[in-house]
Amino acid sequence: MLDGAGHERVAPAVRATSELITQARTEWFLTQARTCARGVEVLPLVPVERRPPAP
Repeated sequence: MLDGAGHERVAPAVRATSELITQARTEWFLTQARTCARGVEVLPLVPVERRPPAP
C-alpha cells in the first residue's frame, strides 16, 4: 500500500495451500486481495501521510 507520497509502506499477503490457490481461482484471490488492500490502505498511516482513497 502506498502513502501520500507514493512510497510503498505495507503489503497484504495471501496464505493458503496449493490446493486452494489454483490457476482457476487466481483472479478471485487477486480480487479479494485488492479489495482488502483498498479497505485498509490508510489505516497504518498517520493522517498527514495518507493519500486519498482510490475510486
